[in-house]
Amino acid sequence: MAIDITIPFYTFRLRLATGGALMTPLQDHRIARIQQQAAAIAEEYAEAFQKQVLNKGQLQDLLSALPKGDFLKAQISVAFPQAADQMSFPAFSLDFDYYYNLNEEGAAVWAIVPTIGLQVYIQKTELLEQQLREAITLDFARKRRLQSVQEIVSAIWYDSAELQRQEVSLKAPAPKDLEKLSKEQEDQLLPKAARLLSENLPACYEREKELGELARALKSSFQRNAIVVGPSGTGKTALVWELARRKAALKLKIEIWEATASGLIKELMRDTGWQDNLSLLCQELKGTHHVLFVRNLLDLFEVGKYEGNSISIGDYLTPYLSAGEITIIGECTTEELARIEMRSPGYLSHFQQIQLQEPSGNALNRIISQRAEEMVRGKPIQIAPDAIQESIRLNQRFSPYDGLPGRPIRFLENLLLLHQPQHTERKAAAGASAIDRTAVIRQFVEETGMPQFMVDPALPMAPKEVMQRFNNQVFGQEEAVNRITGVLATVKTALSRTGKPIASLLFVGPTGVGKTELAKQLASFMFGDTERMTRFDMSEFSTPYAVQRLTGISAAQEGLLTSAVRKNPFGLLLFDEIEKADASFFDLLLQVLSEGRLTDSQSKLVNFCSTIIIMTSNVGASNLNLNPIGWQQQLDDNSVKAHFINEVQKYFRPELFNRIDQVVPFAPLDPLTIRYVVEREIEALRKREGIRYRRMNLLISPEVYEHLAVKGYHRQYGARHLQRTLRQELLIPLARALNAEDPDDQLEVCASLEEGQVKVTAKADPLGLDLLLEEYTKIACTDHAGSLRRQVDQLREGNAFVRLLSEIDLMKQGRKRKGKAFWKDTEKANRYGQLTDMQAQVQVLWEALEQVELKFARSCLGILPYDPTWNDHLDELEQELYQQKIRLFATLKPEQNQCLMSIYGQAPSQALEFYRALFQYKGYSFTLSALWARWEARQLDIIATPLPSDISFAHILPEEKGDSLLGLRAHITGHGVLSYFSHESGKQRWSLNPDAPEDCIITADSVFAELPEGLGRRNLFTAFHPQRITTSNQFKDNYLGINREYQDLQQLLALVADELDSRFASEIQAFLL
Repeated sequence: MAIDITIPFYTFRLRLATGGALMTPLQDHRIARIQQQAAAIAEEYAEAFQKQVLNKGQLQDLLSALPKGDFLKAQISVAFPQAADQMSFPAFSLDFDYYYNLNEEGAAVWAIVPTIGLQVYIQKTELLEQQLREAITLDFARKRRLQSVQEIVSAIWYDSAELQRQEVSLKAPAPKDLEKLSKEQEDQLLPKAARLLSENLPACYEREKELGELARALKSSFQRNAIVVGPSGTGKTALVWELARRKAALKLKIEIWEATASGLIKELMRDTGWQDNLSLLCQELKGTHHVLFVRNLLDLFEVGKYEGNSISIGDYLTPYLSAGEITIIGECTTEELARIEMRSPGYLSHFQQIQLQEPSGNALNRIISQRAEEMVRGKPIQIAPDAIQESIRLNQRFSPYDGLPGRPIRFLENLLLLHQPQHTERKAAAGASAIDRTAVIRQFVEETGMPQFMVDPALPMAPKEVMQRFNNQVFGQEEAVNRITGVLATVKTALSRTGKPIASLLFVGPTGVGKTELAKQLASFMFGDTERMTRFDMSEFSTPYAVQRLTGISAAQEGLLTSAVRKNPFGLLLFDEIEKADASFFDLLLQVLSEGRLTDSQSKLVNFCSTIIIMTSNVGASNLNLNPIGWQQQLDDNSVKAHFINEVQKYFRPELFNRIDQVVPFAPLDPLTIRYVVEREIEALRKREGIRYRRMNLLISPEVYEHLAVKGYHRQYGARHLQRTLRQELLIPLARALNAEDPDDQLEVCASLEEGQVKVTAKADPLGLDLLLEEYTKIACTDHAGSLRRQVDQLREGNAFVRLLSEIDLMKQGRKRKGKAFWKDTEKANRYGQLTDMQAQVQVLWEALEQVELKFARSCLGILPYDPTWNDHLDELEQELYQQKIRLFATLKPEQNQCLMSIYGQAPSQALEFYRALFQYKGYSFTLSALWARWEARQLDIIATPLPSDISFAHILPEEKGDSLLGLRAHITGHGVLSYFSHESGKQRWSLNPDAPEDCIITADSVFAELPEGLGRRNLFTAFHPQRITTSNQFKDNYLGINREYQDLQQLLALVADELDSRFASEIQAFLL
């Protein structure tokens, strides 16, 4: 069992000269309490020490908290000399009260000067005052108290210091108790199900009133549960975080644990049912300072239910809340609050409500400005005030129900994450990049897909260009396009009312006249993609039950409409054939068109203010008589439009009709328009997979176009009749013709008009095999170009190129520092020019490869005609890449650019001819010299004489009679030549003339190697084992691994050069990467 322990706890009471006192513990003078009793501090210390030390088994720390012996009080006087400047202050002395503790005879003395927070350990008692004075003097010097009179005065604020002693009771747990405590801590549910909020959280601004209300609610003697109510994004969570940050200043002895309903149910469902674990969790919260903060309180009523159990977690907590055993802080919106009251009447009576309203005006600007300053603190970037104003304007206009200031702050946070130096609009005075209004608009446009001129008031909108764009896509509907352009102009100039959809349009007219197509083009224009259009076939919502699916039938199911808008807030909603929907749908539509919002089955508010709503209708089509009786045999377009508008006004309720921004009537299509539609549909046909990816050429005669336009025209059914005609007259015959041919053949397909019928013929192209091979060539060249481009990427990312860039940067710094003097160092200036030229050449090579790769790729896709000269250009670029690698190798390793080769032998004529030809074959520069042995006065001298580079071996003659030839030497220069010939060293035998074989020794190094031992003696080549043997038609090299026949010297040169090139390229590649 636990052992009761009582230990003394000491506090200093520091009395101020002006009145009042400051309490500070002996163990830590950095902690101070004003006007607090010593007993309260001792109790708080005992609780913390028991929990954090003893309950964790750290009993040895109890010894350090238990001072031995009594403390004695004394006073010491310390003299300070006059200020160094003879003016700041005169010489003075200060008296300090201090306490010291003498444990045992001969032990160290612990001395404390509480007024300045100084503690000293002194070895000898007789040196106490001397060393204490020195410690005080050093403390003044370290804290620079003697720099001014104000600092000196701060050391004598306290009138006196009194040491007070309190007895605190502790329990030292036994080993069994420690095991039990450890297990309890491991089994605690609260740390697993929730997160303890620390003080390192973002601040909440301009919410002092609401923060005070929340703090007072938690201090209440009766109902200490609170719920923060406000729209989404107004800072409900941030308010609770601010409470956690400032709990000490608000005098709240609480720990706030943040949890969500999903996190709770995840942890509570372990081992047993959630009810048992929730009961244990409530026991952990009961009678403690723990406060559970639940984000979205409504979710507690959604989790925990299952078949046969209607009790949720929220309902289960009711007894604990009513008894005041636990404290909960919740948050929800106004709609969710009503949902909670409806589900569990009286539940909210256990909570004190703190209402959080959206800030506006200057308060909103201050909140976002302060948050922006916090976001960029310590970063080389700034957020300009006009950027903050623009983010507020855009969000208030297009997302008024998303909550302020949450949405603009999240927008700026995302922009800050994406902001890179190359996106900087301007530089701040301190050199930091700045996010300004233009950057905000650009990011908003990128997120929403809206055209920049529609968002930025500074950019004009060209109505004629807009109309031309729509007319090029939708034929024969000029008036409809004109009306839509007018609506867009109203949106552009911000003259339309906010708090509603961007625009609401009703398209009316006969079927097949382009209503849906115009809606797609409007989605592409406003939001950047036709995929931003969400279409609802209203014939599927002809019953009240089906209409409920739009907002969700139950809380567990998302609505089709609301979820679509939530996932894609900036988009176009198309309600096709709206007259077929149930009447209850129009009630939903009223709220959407009027307020721009809708609440789903989960009580979540959905914002429609960033959408365009288009409704299509064929009302009046059934009673439209296009061929009336009378003098006028056909209705004109204006009469048709007036008919549909009149029918729409009769069909829809006035309150719905009046909320529609614009009714757009569509006229029937005329024959000329149908002709344009035929051309567009056939162009779309050519892009279909069955034609685009098949090896074929499709030729359609002009007569077929005319035939399809005439036969496909129907004034009542419009373009839909044309679709049926195209399918019957062209698509089906084309499909039959293609199915009759081999899929791999190159086909020539022709559609012509014969006897009033479209006839499709297909035959294999005799050049199909050549075209197939050409296709394979294009694909292979595309892959090869991509491989070369990736090699350049690897080169630029390799160690060698990074080293080159580093050297360039260092030289640029030197050039900037030295100015014109930099160029006076000719060697360094040449080096700088060489390196920068190489950097530029690599960049040019990469761009050229990218262009060639793009050409081949576009040719494979049929976008660009193939040009065979591209192959030659690609080969040239491949060779240029190889040469660039060699130049980079030679630049960074200049010691490899010369090689000294020696050919030792009695008559190495054949080796000379081969290597001289090899030097010329590779384009290397070289000089020759002969090596002679000369005996003078019984002294052997080695003489080297220069030779012409084109000399024949027969003309190599000694300077003096008696000189004997030892061999030849070559000084070779070129890019990386030393690495190239590094594998040539060794013994060789040349037998081009079988009757006169030649043995020789080759060395290749950066310096001429020492002469081989025994050179000049007849027995040097007696026991000769060559690594290379060359006969008149056979070449064998054991080191290079070659054993091949050859025909002539040129073939032999190519054979050896290819192997040396391969080894040289591998060595360069290893160095560069």
